[in-house]
This record gives sequence, structure tokens and C-alpha cells, in this order.
Amino acid sequence: MKKIIIFLMFVCTYQLFASPVTILPFKASFIQTVKNKHNKMIVYSGNIYTDRFKNVLWRYKKPTVKNIYLNKKNVIIEEPMLEQAIYTTLDSGVSIKRLLSKSKKIAKNRYRTTIKGITYYVTVKAKKPIDINYTDKFGNKVKISFSNIQSNPRYKAGFFKFKPKKGYDIIRK
Repeated sequence: MKKIIIFLMFVCTYQLFASPVTILPFKASFIQTVKNKHNKMIVYSGNIYTDRFKNVLWRYKKPTVKNIYLNKKNVIIEEPMLEQAIYTTLDSGVSIKRLLSKSKKIAKNRYRTTIKGITYYVTVKAKKPIDINYTDKFGNKVKISFSNIQSNPRYKAGFFKFKPKKGYDIIRK
């Protein structure tokens, strides 16, 4: 499950930065719904923060607290309730940035791209992402909707740098 979340966050993050339409750095609230083939659904919510250097922080608030730090090469998943942090690298064998740069405009404010057989749809308005939709390789329908979007936010130095708390288990993959 963690690998799926890492991959989804990576894909969504690079979709935001690498599509042919310009998207400004932003911070926003998000709601992520995942519905399986049996119509069972789980809803995640939280906040996302991006900057112009391709740093991203996904802060999940519900149903559990989780922070996912992404940069150009690495992912750190912090799970405060488990007092652990998982350090991993992004799949260097996949040039997602190159694939996403080929996304096609299919309607006003709507773009489509396919990565590893999965088609992603992105809605953008006024250089702000509105939502991302796709069906994953397990047949789950995923929708990530953004709200309260603020463009070009300012962050304190070190905002995107993860600092493990004392006592955390550190897992490297």
C-alpha cells in the first residue's frame, strides 16, 4: 500500500509541474477519494504545499496523519502515529517528467496523459490544479480534488526538509 501511495503522490506531483500548461507553485487543501470495484470508498484529506524547486509536501490529516515529502529524487514518508519515517528513492527507471510533458489538451482546462498504461486526467484553471482523476492498476478509481488554492506561497527556510523526531524508527528502502 505504501508503494502505491508513493507512486500516486509522485505521479500527481510531477503532473502538476511537468504538463504543457504552466502551473504556479501553490498550497491547497485536498480530498483524495479511492473507490474500488465493489464501490467501497476511502476518503483521505489534508493539505499540499509545492514550491518552484519541485519540492512537495503532502500532509494527510484524515483518516490518519501522514506526511509525504518529495523532491526531485527522494521520498520520505513520515507516520507520526507509528513513530517512523520511511526513506526511499523515486523509481529512476521511469522518466515520468518526460512522459507528462507530452500530455495533451483534450478540452478547455482539461489534459490527459498515459503512464505505464494508466491514463490520468487533470483539470487546470487559471494556472491552478483543480483535480486529478485516474483508474489505478488495481481498478480503483482515484480522484484528488484541490480547494482553497493559494498561488506562489512563501515558506520559511527548511519547510520542505524532514527532521525526524527523537525516538523515530528510520527505515531505508
